[in-house]
Amino acid sequence: MPTDTIPSPDPELKRLIMERKVAPVLGAGVSAAAAHLPSWNRLLSDLAARLRANGFDHPDLAALESLLAANRYEEAGELIRTRLQHVAAGSLFANALREMLDVARIGIADRTLPEAIWRLKPSFVLTTNYDHVLELTGPSGLETVTWKDWRSFAIAIRRGGAVIHLHGVFNQPETVVFSVSDYGRLNRSVEYRELMKALWMQHTFLFIGSSHEGIGDLDFSKLWAWAKRTFQGFPFLNYILLRSGTTTPEQRRQLLTEYRVQVVEFGADFSDLPLYLNSLTADATPSAPIQGSGPGTGAIDVAEPQAPPKPIHLRELALEEQMKIIDDFLELPCVTALAQFPSFVRALPKDIRDEYIPGASVKVAIANMVTTALDTEGNFGKMMNTARVFCGATNQFRRLQETVLVFAVPGDD
Repeated sequence: MPTDTIPSPDPELKRLIMERKVAPVLGAGVSAAAAHLPSWNRLLSDLAARLRANGFDHPDLAALESLLAANRYEEAGELIRTRLQHVAAGSLFANALREMLDVARIGIADRTLPEAIWRLKPSFVLTTNYDHVLELTGPSGLETVTWKDWRSFAIAIRRGGAVIHLHGVFNQPETVVFSVSDYGRLNRSVEYRELMKALWMQHTFLFIGSSHEGIGDLDFSKLWAWAKRTFQGFPFLNYILLRSGTTTPEQRRQLLTEYRVQVVEFGADFSDLPLYLNSLTADATPSAPIQGSGPGTGAIDVAEPQAPPKPIHLRELALEEQMKIIDDFLELPCVTALAQFPSFVRALPKDIRDEYIPGASVKVAIANMVTTALDTEGNFGKMMNTARVFCGATNQFRRLQETVLVFAVPGDD
């Protein structure tokens, strides 16, 4: 039952949501609340029980059960992947995924929490869940994207309208991440890692339905370590919504110092979470509701798409305005961040790379290339086809796209 009062909304988090700078990252608690779905920990336990019920008495099955009892879930998943495939664990796991996570068949029991999440009006959502709860409770036309399809991942960040499944979906078992070796494949994907870095730089993560231990898994721990190593002293934070009293001061300190994640308590009971999310958008101007998709769909208050502003060619502006735009460009965090991506330099045409990069800082080189773009649109456009994947989704960068870059990038946008 919801408590009588919930904490006041965090003012900084509320501001970031109002400015559409937040990327929700949704954990198992969301699916459990909406459709009583199990966590992946329970999925593994169910698989062990199914193996035992089907008469398999293999030595590794006892080891699997011991790992589960010790909450060593990644290792348990690894045992399934590497040692129990030959006793039909693979097929049983695929069947368990379908039977336990097919929400279209099971049905949504309570839409309150997912609809409160969609009222935040995110451009897209990220999730570590394997199910389609978010697609079935959100606005119509949502695309399902997994980590393996990095091109669709990059487009979803730029265009929105997608649920991005960081650890796969149940009906594509090859995408499901649940073992040590699966996490290894994830971390070896250069495209996935670069896209996660771009998300970190361009958005504020808001973890909902996750535990404080969960955001330090074998995937996100790599991202936190990179951010801490690369951007020491970076002033911006991410957020996690947790029940009041579920973390110690030491745990909250570790989340801040190691992950730059601020704990925000939403109330004493999990049922307070939708109320707290609603309080974060309480002063928002209402927009026309858009129908969601799937069974039992109701109206959801989400932002209607807006036509992009008409591009202004840089050469149409006075020289003083041109220089102001270039100066603004050089202050964007993503410009400095581009230096972290080898693909950015590799994508430069050889004549530009040779002329501007040696002996010049990245910022000076980019400033020269912006100026060069006034007369040599083709070369700059080729470079931007790579650069826009990493910077194109930021609000700050859009102004530059509407002026300098839009004429230089052929195709969509």
